[in-house]
Amino acid sequence: MDESPRSPVENAFLAHIMVDKSTLTEDTDFERTLVDHRSVENIHRRTSDTKNFSESACLLRNVEEQEVCKMMNNEMMHAQAPGFIELRDVRKTYTMGETEIHALDGINFSIDQGEFVIVVGASGAGKSTILNILGGMDKATSGQMFVDGKEVSTYTPKQMTLYRRYDVGFVFQSYNLVQNLTARENVELAVQVSKNPLDVDQTIDAVGLRERKNNFPSQLSGGEQQRVAIARALAKNPKMLLCDEPTGALDYQTGKAILQLLQDTARSHNMTVIIVTHNAALTSIGDKVIRVKSGKIESISRNEHPMDIADVEW
Repeated sequence: MDESPRSPVENAFLAHIMVDKSTLTEDTDFERTLVDHRSVENIHRRTSDTKNFSESACLLRNVEEQEVCKMMNNEMMHAQAPGFIELRDVRKTYTMGETEIHALDGINFSIDQGEFVIVVGASGAGKSTILNILGGMDKATSGQMFVDGKEVSTYTPKQMTLYRRYDVGFVFQSYNLVQNLTARENVELAVQVSKNPLDVDQTIDAVGLRERKNNFPSQLSGGEQQRVAIARALAKNPKMLLCDEPTGALDYQTGKAILQLLQDTARSHNMTVIIVTHNAALTSIGDKVIRVKSGKIESISRNEHPMDIADVEW
């Protein structure tokens, strides 16, 4: 039977449904497997992504083949479903003279919306570099970063500024409060540059500082200053909250209270909270744990039943 050569679209589709044309018998018309290769090519021209093409290409005449292809399609879509945050082969290299330091060496991970994530590793492992790239404070040397379906890694400086302003809330170990502003004024400062902020007083009440909101940072304890920093980040109503060693400068009990507040925030606001720490004891409280070592992802695991913060000891 004379047949024209298969097009690239046919070859791709055959690979997808695991059908080799050589296994078909002579009296089997190729059109039983593909409705018509020209139709498939027309579909492909109208679809720009693999998922839509694989859906559209499942135009099979045989009912059993339709069911098999549908099942495989669902599995592929599930496997390819992007997370709320996704890093793909992200690398960060610093050059010092003739020496190159690979702070991140091919990082890959995804985080879902509303997850409470612990990124853990020793000093110099690359944790803070990951946080800085996620927050738009640093730019990866190569690789891709997606947040809420947008490729942030391609943003211009102006777009990155808006990303930091509207999408990201920062909580630093050193608080970074403005010393000549009261607690309320520090929170209000962030609200003034936000698109859809939360109510300042309600946010301060939520972190337990109703009676201290008119105090200056020097009049607050370390735990209270950290709560102001958290309120300032929350009041922006960001898509994600990034915390760099938020309990590092706090005592044991205050540290636990801060962690409880962050975990409650993730649950109540469906906000993605990412905590960077060197304290491995905190891994039991996260929904997801990302372990970093020497600029690489050592492991990624999930806690189906995260431990209550009150039960964590360190």
